[in-house]
Amino acid sequence: MAGFFIRPIVGAALASVLTVAPLAAHAVPNYDYAINFSGGTGLYAGAGLTCFDNAVCDLNPMLNAMAIVSGFGMPALPGFDSSIETSITNSPGGPAVSILNLTWNLDATSGAGGSIVITAGARGFTFPATGLLATQVSSIGGTTTAASATGQQWVNLSNVLFGEGPITPGVHGPFSSTPLTSFNHTASTQFWSVIPFSITDQVSFTLAAGGRTNGSIQSMVYVPEPGSLMLLGAGMLGFAAFARRRSKQVTR
Repeated sequence: MAGFFIRPIVGAALASVLTVAPLAAHAVPNYDYAINFSGGTGLYAGAGLTCFDNAVCDLNPMLNAMAIVSGFGMPALPGFDSSIETSITNSPGGPAVSILNLTWNLDATSGAGGSIVITAGARGFTFPATGLLATQVSSIGGTTTAASATGQQWVNLSNVLFGEGPITPGVHGPFSSTPLTSFNHTASTQFWSVIPFSITDQVSFTLAAGGRTNGSIQSMVYVPEPGSLMLLGAGMLGFAAFARRRSKQVTR
């Protein structure tokens, strides 16, 4: 369920000109999945640019999984070398989970560093069913070097792509460090499910000259039944292992 991408927030006018429509139908009815990059310079200033699942900017040919590398299929992200992966899981019928996951690698290439906002969004989630008390668990982990990262996730019951709210476990961070430091944080909230709904993952980065950061943010929505709790525990263990593994790789 890992994925990677970089994305800025996109306005309607820019989206109509600079984004590419999906090339194939989604596996889940009424599903829409995209990544936005914003807050940088040039084309990425202001509303930024958005890449949709299976557009030419998406290097992963699979449905419901995206891979974006700066300069391949999308204009290079000024001031950064980057790779972003993301994926979604929609599991109706329970006990199961709905997941939006985003993984990032960012390196500052400009002398002054810079800032960027990466947002992943997917709509059309249909689990848990309407009327069930659902739990949203939001987890983030990774490393920073001369950089800061702040994350947040939302569930939007109006099923708006990139909808920011009203349901959120709150803000993660900011996490920052010089030299290399690992971080991880988990928060949760509960809500009464109304399907279909959307999930949004967003991380804001500021990198100094020579700064770098890597990590992952995941939003998991489930009904707290025994089977789901086992899945949740396994997911959190895997997430922690990922953060430790990335930290060891960077320090070598």
